[in-house]
Formats: sequence, C-alpha cells, structure tokens
Amino acid sequence: MTSKRIKGLQNASKDLRRLEIEIHDAGTEAFADRDYDAASKCQDACAALAKAMSALNAVVSASGQRPNHKAAGRSRDGYPRFHKEHDELVRIGWSKSHNREYVQRGARQVVDSIVRALSLVANNGTPVTTDKVVEATAADQIPNYQIYLCLGWLEKEGLVAKRGRAGWLVQEPAQLLREVDRRWKTLRSSQTR
Repeated sequence: MTSKRIKGLQNASKDLRRLEIEIHDAGTEAFADRDYDAASKCQDACAALAKAMSALNAVVSASGQRPNHKAAGRSRDGYPRFHKEHDELVRIGWSKSHNREYVQRGARQVVDSIVRALSLVANNGTPVTTDKVVEATAADQIPNYQIYLCLGWLEKEGLVAKRGRAGWLVQEPAQLLREVDRRWKTLRSSQTR
C-alpha cells in the first residue's frame, strides 16, 4: 500500500475520531436531558465508530506500517478513560513504559478548585499554560498529577483544548464552573467501556 493511501486512512481515522467526539457530546447532552433513547443511540454510534477506527488501524498494520494512534486521538485504544467513584474523579490510563493500566484519582473538591482557578486565569481566546494553573492553585497544595488529571478530563469533555506549548484554551471561561457541574452529573459512576 502506498504511503499516500496510508496517510488517507490515517486522515479518515482522525475524521472518525472527531465525529465520535461530536456524537459523544450529543449523547451526554441527551442523557442530561433524560432522553435515554437518544443517549443510547449515540452510545451505539460511538461504539461503531470505535470499531471502524480499530479496523482502519488494522489495515494500516497489515500494510507493514505502524498505525498512527495519535491521529486517532489516543495513545492506546480506549485510553484514557474517566469515571467517578463516590466523590472522586478517576482516570484509567495506559503506561507505555510498563505496558499496563494505571489509575489516578482526584477528589471532586480538588477538581472544583482547579476549575475555579482555570476560569479566573483564562481569557477568551488566549491559552493558559499549565504553570499558570499550578500557580493559581498553589495555596491549595494540589499535586501536579491531579492538575493534569483534571485538565485531561476537561479536554476529553471538550471544555478545554490543548494548544501545544502555548497551553490550554478554555472554551467559555465564564461558563466553565456551571458546565463542569453539569458534566460531573452525567459522568459514569463506574468503570465501563
């Protein structure tokens, strides 16, 4: 298979990932609105898209080239995953160096503290560096890994976007606290795929 064809498949995988995120967000809204039929259909569509992305990566692998997991938006299929346990945000990630899952946890009040700090230092249209978030939460003595845990969840929910070394772009700083509260209520309560 030509490298041009491989690139085309990788681009298709990126497009499927973007579509999966859009459908996931629509499903989250449907669930929040208690439209369980629509939420279920969105979940089924996301599962089908994940299967299609996996099939695309298998085709690329069969061609002798490594699949571009970054193009699919993940370092390994299905990671990171987020859920809540009681009043904690839980991230299940994949360790490349140890070739196994790892778990990170952060209390809801830590998430709220980070979100408050982020909404205070964020300006519409200007990315916020992680260092700024660390500085803004210094009084709360929050470990850096919990800040990255929270930012990772906010990114997965589409509330912030990573802009390389420039930092994190907050979509709507004034609405961030309210939106995080809404997303928290719809976050899965247990680890499911």
